Parts: sequence; C-alpha cells; structure tokens
Amino acid sequence: MAGTMALIRKVGFTRFSRWGVNLGRLDVTAATHTEALDGTDEIKVTCSDDVNKGDYIVWVDAQGKTHEHIVDDASRTHGEDGTLQTEFTGVNSIAELWDDWTDDVRPSGQVATALARVLTGTRWTVGTCDVTASASVVLYHQSARESVAEILEAWGGELETTIETNGSSVVSRKVGVRKLRGNQSSPKRFTWTKDIKTITRTVSADNPKTRVYGYGKGVETDSGAYGRRLTFASVNGGKAYVEDAAATKIWGHPDARGTALPACTSYVNEQCEDAAHLLKETKAYLAEVSEPKVSYEASVLDLYAFGRSWEGVAVGDRVAIIDKGFTEEGIRLTGRVSQIERDLLGGDATVTFGNLINSMADMWQSVSQTLKNSSRAAATYDAVAGTSVSWLVQLQDALNDQFNAVGTYKLETFELGSLYSNVPLNPETGLPLKSVSGMWCVNISGRGIRLASSLTSSGQWNWKTFITGASVTADCINAGTMRADRIRAGLLTDDLGRSTWDLTNGTLKTNYMTANNITANGQFSCGYASNLLQLIAGEIRGLENGTQIGVIDFSAHFRNIQTGEQYTGLQLLGNHGIRISTPQISVAESGDRSVVATICKSGTMQQPIVTEVHGNGNGCVSWHYGTFKINFSDGLCTSCVTVGTG
Repeated sequence: MAGTMALIRKVGFTRFSRWGVNLGRLDVTAATHTEALDGTDEIKVTCSDDVNKGDYIVWVDAQGKTHEHIVDDASRTHGEDGTLQTEFTGVNSIAELWDDWTDDVRPSGQVATALARVLTGTRWTVGTCDVTASASVVLYHQSARESVAEILEAWGGELETTIETNGSSVVSRKVGVRKLRGNQSSPKRFTWTKDIKTITRTVSADNPKTRVYGYGKGVETDSGAYGRRLTFASVNGGKAYVEDAAATKIWGHPDARGTALPACTSYVNEQCEDAAHLLKETKAYLAEVSEPKVSYEASVLDLYAFGRSWEGVAVGDRVAIIDKGFTEEGIRLTGRVSQIERDLLGGDATVTFGNLINSMADMWQSVSQTLKNSSRAAATYDAVAGTSVSWLVQLQDALNDQFNAVGTYKLETFELGSLYSNVPLNPETGLPLKSVSGMWCVNISGRGIRLASSLTSSGQWNWKTFITGASVTADCINAGTMRADRIRAGLLTDDLGRSTWDLTNGTLKTNYMTANNITANGQFSCGYASNLLQLIAGEIRGLENGTQIGVIDFSAHFRNIQTGEQYTGLQLLGNHGIRISTPQISVAESGDRSVVATICKSGTMQQPIVTEVHGNGNGCVSWHYGTFKINFSDGLCTSCVTVGTG
C-alpha cells in the first residue's frame, strides 16, 4: 500500500559559503529534518562533500517550501576503503541573528513595528504578522535573536521564517510572527482505539481538573498590607469557582455515598483587579485543564495504513482527535502537530501531535516564563526576607508540576551508578537510545550527583551541574535568600545584563543607580569615547575621541599681588576657547554665598574723547574728537571702537 503514496521525492541540497558564494550541490546519502513548535528546526545530513562549520545549506521540501540552515557542527571521516564522509547538523539560518546586536531599542505598538526596529541593519526583513495585540518592550544590550525572542514573549504568537531564492541564490529572508502556525482548518482527523499497536500514545501524569477556583490580587487593607484575594463570586452567582459538570462525571472521584466529586484546582493571577476579567480567565483555564493531556507519535506510512493521508502535514496543523482509551464513547480532543521528523530521502515522516508536549525544554520554558512574569510584577525583591520570596515559590510550584508530569527511566550498574532520564537508556553505556529534543539525565554515584540536559557533539551526556561532598558546581542556581562567607570571583548580573559586577577584575557597571553616599578613589568616567567626562584628582575633564578639550580645576592656587597671600579657587581651561551661554551673569566680591550679587551689564557704553591734538604754527592748537564705544555681554567686554573722528 505504501508504494501508491508517491511520498519519495528527490530533495537537492545546495551549499553556500557564509559570504553567499554558491559552492554547488551536495552528494547526500542520508538526510533528516526535525521541526517543532518549540523552535527546533534542524537538519542532519550525511554526504561525501567536505562541509565546514558556518556553511549555508539551501533546499526545497516536497511541498515546495525553501529552507536555509547554517552548519552548526560537522565531522569528517576517512573510511578504511578510502571513502570520505561528512556528517553535519544544520540549524535554521535565523541563528545568524545571534551575531547581530540590539543596543537600546524600546518598540511599542504592533509586532511588525517591533520586528522592523530589531532587524534594522541585518539582512532579515519583516514577514507575515497576524498578531493584532499591541504591546511594548525594552530591548537593551543583547543579540538581535534574543530581542526577537523577547518580542514573541511580549506580543505572543509563534515564530515563522520564510526564505526566497531566484534559483541560484537567496534573495529574501523574512521573520514573521503568526498567531498560530499551520493550518487551523485542517481536515486531519484521528481516532485512537485500544487495538492500535503501531502508534505510540503518551498520557500525562497530570489528572484533569473539573472545578477551578479563581483568585486575583490581594485586597489592600487600611494598613497598606494585602488581605484576602479577589474572587469573582460577586459576578458568578456567589460561586468563587467554575466547573465542567460533564467532565466531573469522567474525571471526578466518588464521595462516601458514591456521588461524583469534582477534581479541584485553582487559577491565580497576581495582577488581576477586575472580577469579571478574572472569571473570563478562569473559564479559559478550566477549558484547558479539564482535558487529559495526550500525545501521539506515528509514522506517516502507519497513518496511511489506517486510512489517513497525512502526506502534506505541517507543524502547527490542527488535528481533531477522538480518544477511546478513556471511555467507550471516546473523549473529543483538539490537538496540534507539535513535531515532525522527516526522512528527506526515504520519504517517511514521524509526526507527534496532540495536546501534550512533554519535554524538558518545555519545562524550562515554562519555568522561565514564570520567573519573567513574576519579576515584571514585582517592583522590588526582598533579598533578606526570612520567608521565601514570591518568585521562588512560583518557581518551586512550576518545577513540582513539571516534574510530576514527566515519566522516568532508570538504569543502575556498578560502573555507572544510578541514571534517571526522561528517555530510554542503553543498558551498557547509559546513553539515550534515541536523540530527541528536551532530553535530560541525573546520575547518582559514589562520587556525587551530576545532571545534564543535552548531549555533546560526540553524543555523550553534556554534564554541566555537579554536587559533591566538597562543592556544588552549576550553570544556574535559583535562590531566595543567599548567605555566603565569600564570593571569590565571577560575574554578578541581572537577567538582561544591564547591571554587572565583575568580581574578578572589580568592575561595576550599572544603570539607574541610586546611592545616598559614595566614597571613591581613582578615576570616574561617564559617557562614550566620542564625548567622555572624567573626574580625577580634583579636576573635571572633557574629552572628545581621546583628545582633552576642557578642564574645570578645583585645586587652582593664586596669590594676591599686593599682599602675596595665597588663595584657592576655580580654574577653567578650554582647548581653543570657553563659551558661556546664559541670559545673565551676577557677581559678588565675596566668597560668602549669602552676599547679594550684582547682575552684570549687557549693552554699549560710549564716551566722547579727544582723538588727536596738533599745533597750527601760530601758537594755537587744534584737536579732533570722536565717540569711544565699548560693547558688553553679561559684564564681559566683547568689542570696542572709536567712531566720528576727523
């Protein structure tokens, strides 16, 4: 039956240098493409060509869509028979935006406007954006790729890249933000029954909830503290909860008399202050949690065998599902295609779809979202509170929820110790039997504990976190109150890198710093190389591109020429001049600031004067006279002239 599907199509791969030089077609012997809603978009290719890191690979899929990937890592093998073979992994070419910079951009309004600001100066332009929400975000000192990610977080939506060619080179690269990727009106249907053996069905450990209590912001008391949380009982018939009665009949539990009780949970929005809006949000949350979370993984060929042609399936496509594994009538679910792994030469594809995405990557994405939401909500952090800070409690709750939802595989040997992972493990090596996104592993041995959330380029677990009897070594530690005898070295920084303290070299960099008192030695610099201000040794110096152009010296000394007494004062030095721009200047002949000062005059002073006297030769003299004019600006003489002589 598979022979009638016409799935096998020739896919060609063209290699370009990082500068866009066409290096020709690759001689490919194996190629797979993995794409997922979580942002995964990579190819794994085996070929005879000598491919280098940083090369660009352009190819067109069976649906006619053009793809561009950057070679991330490559290995070259010389076989015993003299053959040469290269295996490489390529990632979506949007990764080049990691090398472009966002200095200080603060977009607001529509998402297309925000993208345009971030993509300025790159070779990417704005693609299709159908997200209608308005938002704003501060993008500061980070890569353009990070800025794109923060735009997605602020406006919502899913990232989509579009590549266009003229047949020999790429002519357009676009980044779009779609409300939902894929075909949301897809005719794809799937019915699960217990007799299906070739399709993998995974059910989340989370039990569906059928009653949800909604809570908003705590109500402020007269003392300024916060008391009981806001509920929507006043706009919901006195009930502080919403319930799905039909779902309770399936997912509830019996009381002592056999009556079905609802499965309860809560929805909390710390920032919500409107009861009607809280009710709307809680209803939406109930619709989400009252369904069982299920995913299905199947080959396109297997789906075809069950009478479903999924040849043109794409990531994000909506799928109507009837799952008869829970009840005879079946539970109707709506899912989406979350991942597709295609064999680009053989034609088959493995499709993961449903409403459950159960991976470590999503776990950390959820945790990160929780942290960022709480950090934006809090005006300050209580770093020395005796109780746990709120963001840490939310983090712990999120971790508990995610850990409870993940299944675990265990392997134990004398050599390896105990290994725990979310993927099946090779009993000899402890490595995953199949490489998937979002893998993790915990190893407990006589030496201590170590953790990994990815593989190295050689296929080994990439251990990054270690706990021994002597120390804890980790990439990231989340904590409430932290006490330490000494922090010896390293970099203290906020999430966006706006404030950093390099303990290794003693450099402190911060923005919007507020301090009551600062005592500092050495040199203080402010500004940029083009216009730099320095405070050093009693002087304020102004520099332009490294050249000093002016000084205010607070350590000047001079003497009274009549008495010889030495005074201290202020000295101004200008490279080529000093300009004073002010409506008025006032002076007082005193160092006492309480003495009334006199405003200096601006205008013209004129005085008739004799300009010339000469003898007439007869005992008489004659003279000429004119008007001597002096021009003043704020008491300073600017020019003088004598007029009317002759």
